[in-house]
Amino acid sequence: MFSILALSGPSGIGKGYLRSALTKVFPQVADLPFVTTRPPRSSDRDDLISGMSQDAFLFHKSAGRIQQDFVPYGNQRYGIWAPALELIRACEIPCLTEVHPSQIELWMEAGIGPISVVGLVSSISYLRHNLEDRGDGDIPKRIAAADDEMRLLREHSERGGLAELIEIESRGTEYWGQLVRHIAGTYLERAATA
Repeated sequence: MFSILALSGPSGIGKGYLRSALTKVFPQVADLPFVTTRPPRSSDRDDLISGMSQDAFLFHKSAGRIQQDFVPYGNQRYGIWAPALELIRACEIPCLTEVHPSQIELWMEAGIGPISVVGLVSSISYLRHNLEDRGDGDIPKRIAAADDEMRLLREHSERGGLAELIEIESRGTEYWGQLVRHIAGTYLERAATA
């Protein structure tokens, strides 16, 4: 059955790692296809078309090929690549994606399909360590943004706007393996057998 599992959390929390691990444990899942005007990064996945000009983005949006035009930070636009989404829907494949904490309500109201949002939060020291390991630029700025994003996720959780809020507690392999199995079993396997 087509459904969307959206991971939401600040930069450095482990969303990318989780997505990669979930696709290995549950290869039937498709990545929700995105386009963005932000410059390409070496870490970009196959589900992201990056570096699109603002003009091209707006052209594709007006032609109906981009859904969900949003600007989570800066002036970079993000949207869902509609032709690929329609193919995934037709095949009734569960989807995996990320959603910025400030965009959760828009996603829930967008009507693109059944969506479960799993929020990921942690301690600031955990995030700082991960951001330093990644070599991210302005860490104090990213930490301040992460603090705001985790506050938003906790507020969404208190209002019942998340399927689950997970407090990331460890960088250990065993912990992450259990977390991946939990998320795959709770959200992806259930969607595939519905």
